[in-house]
Amino acid sequence: MSDIMDSNYSQMKSYVERNKFSFNESIENNCKRIDVQHGKAHCIVKVYGTGTIQLQGPESKLKTVLNEAKVAVENEENISEMLPFEIERFPEVLKERIPSIDPVIVRFIEEAIVAFKAGSNLGCAFLLGVHRSELFFY
Repeated sequence: MSDIMDSNYSQMKSYVERNKFSFNESIENNCKRIDVQHGKAHCIVKVYGTGTIQLQGPESKLKTVLNEAKVAVENEENISEMLPFEIERFPEVLKERIPSIDPVIVRFIEEAIVAFKAGSNLGCAFLLGVHRSELFFY
């Protein structure tokens, strides 16, 4: 087993664990394998000795986010900065847990997520700051 294989495998496994996906690990002849499950979606992640990462399984949101992680790892980007899988659901979770939440606050959070995903960290910080200051007016 090569160092690059071990590095890429540990990064993919860490991403799977951080997102709390169900998974099983195994070793095949020439690769390490992670079988990932999230709800009804299933995807297989194989990491080869060259460091190449292959995804197998039907198209799904799970496969899409794993592919984003794969591209980041293969391009030697910092995968720890990737947003959690369910970040888009955060505004819905807020509304479920706090039924009386002001819709303006929810909208600022939605826009902050969009800004962050677009790489506009200052815009994201501004939107979250505005939402925080809105709370002080109540």
